[in-house]
Amino acid sequence: MRGRPVTGKERAEMRALYEEGLSSNQIGERLGRSGRLVRTHLKNVGALRTRAEAVTLARQQGRLRRVPLNEDFFEGALTASAAWVLGLLYGDGHLQEIEGVSYQVLLAGSEQVVRAASDLVGFGGKVSKMRDVSCWRAAWSSKRMLYSLKSLGMESGSKASSMLFPSLSTSCLPHFVRGLWDSDGSWCVRGKSVRAVYLTASSAFAGGLSRVLSRAGIRPSVREVCTRYRYKGAVRDAEAFRFDLVVSETRKLAGWLYADSTMGTRCARKYEQASVCYRG
Repeated sequence: MRGRPVTGKERAEMRALYEEGLSSNQIGERLGRSGRLVRTHLKNVGALRTRAEAVTLARQQGRLRRVPLNEDFFEGALTASAAWVLGLLYGDGHLQEIEGVSYQVLLAGSEQVVRAASDLVGFGGKVSKMRDVSCWRAAWSSKRMLYSLKSLGMESGSKASSMLFPSLSTSCLPHFVRGLWDSDGSWCVRGKSVRAVYLTASSAFAGGLSRVLSRAGIRPSVREVCTRYRYKGAVRDAEAFRFDLVVSETRKLAGWLYADSTMGTRCARKYEQASVCYRG
């Protein structure tokens, strides 16, 4: 059922209140409208502030709420938990940096994984479902954490085709790679057999991962493929490097990844899929 239409008088009032410094949510509360609807109409007339401007104004007005977060989570010697979350971020994470204004570490994935990772980093904010996709998202705001991740090899902005495999201790590698598989990897179950598959757009990252798996006694088949993905409603083609493991190598990989894992440091759905290796 559609709501009542926005009148010309309301649009004028929205713009006037916005120019006075009220946020779209504050205007919505005053007019009995949603903040999203207010932003839509402000955007249509070219009056919507940029994110940098909105953050600066919110800071000046004291509207920025400090959300609990363990900002030194990735500092010093990485724990198994930190290595797993790092793997998730390399796969489905993003560093968003607006110099002097906003520093965010974004993670997307299944609700269980995003909540587990947020619990580990001590995040006290909201984990939300993304619109139009069956995916959940958390935004950890911290300049200190963002720069800690950059020191570990992550890049701001688009990183898929250029990222390098990080230099990590041997003890951290199974946990880091488990994070990778819990984000960009999959376990293809057919009856009682399972085959592991992983995709990356970076040639350098594929080389690093291949060397790590080989040192662990796991030998994947790696080949360059053309893959399709959906971005902002459009289907696009991209070159990628695909790791395929036969059943016997998949069994080795599952044992290596999950031997020292816990319920809070793995994707429950993928762990269940991989466990077919043992039951079969």
